[in-house]
Amino acid sequence: MTIPTAQTTALPLPPTIMKTILTALLLTLVAAAPVSAEAKPAVLTVLTALDAAKTKSRQTGKPVFLEFMSSTCPRCHAFEKTVLSDPAFITYANENLIVVIHDYQALSSLPASEMEKRKELMVEFKVEGFPTILLIDQSGKTLMRTAGYGGTKATKFIESLKTAITAGATPGD
Repeated sequence: MTIPTAQTTALPLPPTIMKTILTALLLTLVAAAPVSAEAKPAVLTVLTALDAAKTKSRQTGKPVFLEFMSSTCPRCHAFEKTVLSDPAFITYANENLIVVIHDYQALSSLPASEMEKRKELMVEFKVEGFPTILLIDQSGKTLMRTAGYGGTKATKFIESLKTAITAGATPGD
């Protein structure tokens, strides 16, 4: 027994329907692209060597943001969560600062010469508690120094950095 089959013929779609389908597909792809690009979190650019940061500061004219912290310090964690991880701070810092973070707890894992150098920096900058944050211009002048963290939000902290930079600028800068 033979089963009869219906013959079908594919009819071409009219050009207007084809354009509509292609346009809808293209718009869907374009609309989806920014979502995946925006989903990437901003990352703070951090250096660990102050000498390299000072050199970069002299080359770019950007001040050095130097934080002495400890990975076991609750105030340091609060500062990181509230300020350093804030997208507004990350954007500002990446565009306007050379960021250096020294973790006191990590000293023991460093080579002896680097450990000694960082201890000397802590003495030089009179670090007595964590976090201690300094803003240093390209000539080495301290524009701002703050010790401890009291809960300042990122936007207010950015404003204090801007004020310190402006106040430290010399005529002609």
